[in-house]
Amino acid sequence: MPLFIGIDDTDHPNGGCTTWTSQILAQLIEAAGADILERRLVRLWPFAPRRTRGNGAVCLVVDTDNTLTILEVVNNWFNSLLEELKKVDSSSHARPGLVILKEQYSDDAYWEAVRHEVAHSNLVENMSNCLLYLHHPEGKDGLIGALAAASWMPKESFTWEAIAWRIESRWGSPRKVSSTCLELLEEFHPDTFMNRDPTRGHGMISPRSPCPVLFGIRARTEQSALAAIEEILSSRGVESAEDYAIFKTNQCSDDHLLGPLKITTIMPPRVHRGGHVTVATTSEKGPLLIRCFKEGGDLNNAVAALEPGDIVEVLGLQSPDGELHLERMRTIALVPRNLNRPLCECGVRYRSSGRNGTLRCKECGSTSLRRWSAEIIGPSGWVEPSADQRRHLAKPVDWMGSID
Repeated sequence: MPLFIGIDDTDHPNGGCTTWTSQILAQLIEAAGADILERRLVRLWPFAPRRTRGNGAVCLVVDTDNTLTILEVVNNWFNSLLEELKKVDSSSHARPGLVILKEQYSDDAYWEAVRHEVAHSNLVENMSNCLLYLHHPEGKDGLIGALAAASWMPKESFTWEAIAWRIESRWGSPRKVSSTCLELLEEFHPDTFMNRDPTRGHGMISPRSPCPVLFGIRARTEQSALAAIEEILSSRGVESAEDYAIFKTNQCSDDHLLGPLKITTIMPPRVHRGGHVTVATTSEKGPLLIRCFKEGGDLNNAVAALEPGDIVEVLGLQSPDGELHLERMRTIALVPRNLNRPLCECGVRYRSSGRNGTLRCKECGSTSLRRWSAEIIGPSGWVEPSADQRRHLAKPVDWMGSID
């Protein structure tokens, strides 16, 4: 009998990691005679009020002939987790939640949690299909992500991530992951991605927080993820790992985004203190304020260069205040730029000779019909932030053929 066990909100300022927490539970479940069919890592709505560092929840897909035993194992493990958190997280920053589904009736809970804020008032109704649900005594926040992860039904848009965890005695110390690992991945594992930020050159596989993760390798296939992590772990200059596992993920799915939307700018962009840019626009759904942050780099520059009347296509994330936080943009039709009087054959620019009059060159005296010259800019491709400034959920431009 399959069970879908969702877990979330085990991170705290002193460490913690939901993937590692799920691995401990997975080991206990396997010791009880059940099989782990799949591990799933689900990134959630980036504006969630109590989001964690990676803002991710985990689902363990379990096959068992003895559900009661697994329920007992899970109950005991969750109580132990709460006791451990009392020792290291006195402020109750982590408020873990766990749900078990015996059947995925619907993926509505996933879509709600990846695109919107989920009200606690909806939790009781959503828990009705759960075989079991457990939560921290000070809050039910963890149930939101746990139910979303357990409800996710991976279809076409999913990727994989191989995650290696550190030996506990090394938690919080500098990670030993040789820079040559990036060359190995790029040369011998072409189906891995986002290993290095191409614009800045630094690696992106190891976190900078005190969490138990040693590194994570993203890949387009499960086989590629497995081959890559096994080679890296056997490479010189990489510290020994406590364990590792492969997760199916919704990373690079764009599941959190609205669009693409075609919009028309109605006001010049405003560059705010700190460098972020806002633009008043209109779409088929009515007025829409676009916001792009300084960290967007080329995308931020492209937004700041817009002019009233420009027509562009955007993909973005709806914020709680109704703004669209931009993640990608491409131009469709831009108003003419750099309006000027044309040049005379002698090289001097024509000037107006009076209202409704012809144009005249003050250098040689020649005349011309009254007209303007302008720079016409054609459509552009999609523009995105640099790799290290994109969200886990964001699909790279190179993968966007389906909506070009």
